[in-house]
Amino acid sequence: MTAHVMQGDREKCLEAGMNDYVSKPVTPQGLAETLEKWLPKDRDEGERIKDDRGLEKTEGSPAAEPPIWDRAGMLERLMDDEDLAKTIRDGFLADIPQQIQVLKAFLEAGDVPGAARQAHTIKGASANVCGERLRAVAFEMEKAAKTGALTAAGARKAELEAQFEQLRKTMNKEK
Repeated sequence: MTAHVMQGDREKCLEAGMNDYVSKPVTPQGLAETLEKWLPKDRDEGERIKDDRGLEKTEGSPAAEPPIWDRAGMLERLMDDEDLAKTIRDGFLADIPQQIQVLKAFLEAGDVPGAARQAHTIKGASANVCGERLRAVAFEMEKAAKTGALTAAGARKAELEAQFEQLRKTMNKEK
């Protein structure tokens, strides 16, 4: 299991001797399917897992803009536990404004490792609640910071804040 989801990471892990590859955010269904593939079983050997995350893919479909919030995806990951989803959502909405301020401070201070780590933190938290657009912006900021391009990362601060505000409104509307 890994947080590495860059192109080629799966192949590198498998070449290094791993049996399989599961990346974050982990879904209960995806993890169960991967475990089923490797644990002793009674099913047909021809039955295979299509996707390591347990997600369906449509071949040939154009890349669409990710949703602001994939509420159904979040609930699926939480095994439809509405109370747990509310607790996680409320904690996320309370915490992320502070996390964004910390990221802005790292960017203003020129702290490359701090900015990269903080953007990664925001990306991971967004992925956990299925806040896909916020996650995408944080990921781009993380990539820029990791290469030392703090100006490029900093140029996306307003977009990050705007995506958080959209996510906050969407989550609060769908309570």
